[in-house]
Amino acid sequence: MRTIEKRSRTEQVVDSIRDSIIKGEFEIGAKLPSEDSLCNTLGVSRSTIREAFRVLQTLGYVEIKPGRGAFALDTNPRDLTSIYQWFKKSAPKLEDFIEVRSLLEILAVRIAIERATNNEITKLKNINAAFIKAVKTGDTLEVSDLDESFHEQIFYMTKNSLLINLNKLVAIEFRKYRLMSFALDENRKNAIIPHNKITDAICRRDKTEGIKEMKNHLTLVISDMEKMVAQA
Repeated sequence: MRTIEKRSRTEQVVDSIRDSIIKGEFEIGAKLPSEDSLCNTLGVSRSTIREAFRVLQTLGYVEIKPGRGAFALDTNPRDLTSIYQWFKKSAPKLEDFIEVRSLLEILAVRIAIERATNNEITKLKNINAAFIKAVKTGDTLEVSDLDESFHEQIFYMTKNSLLINLNKLVAIEFRKYRLMSFALDENRKNAIIPHNKITDAICRRDKTEGIKEMKNHLTLVISDMEKMVAQA
């Protein structure tokens, strides 16, 4: 597992354990290391580990058994049926978060275009280039992480701490969605053009186009979700 940076400790621990489960470092159903062991490995407090476990349980990556510890759950979609069933079960909750995300993302892209530095825009372009490369190689985990980084960078460019923190909360809830959605090749490819258009609008500092393309992107996200629910 990765060592933990000082910033956003709980989120970093969640990412580290989540990635380890997805990559198969822990067998499905196996008990995760003890709190003390994780504290020593990751360099954080027991309260941080406990909070991370609660988040991971909410996201469906671990099961916490009182008195016994935390156990890894199978989060890797094995076939189309399991993916479609997950979307059908999760649709009501996802709709709520997509509704909130839409409002936040549209506001963020408008402010980002006004405030972003050239260096920050260059970083966004680099993230997008890495995202496209990951799509072409079919690396689901990398695509999911880079998609989150792409949108996170837009929020970072707003210089608005409240917007940035709100996005972090929504992003945590969206991680399982991203992973399940990008397990399908069609959904991975569907994100390339919207990302390119959003990046281009930001590079040109065109707020009208930036807002329009972000709306189009989020509409496509909803469409992809509806298709998957309909398949269940």
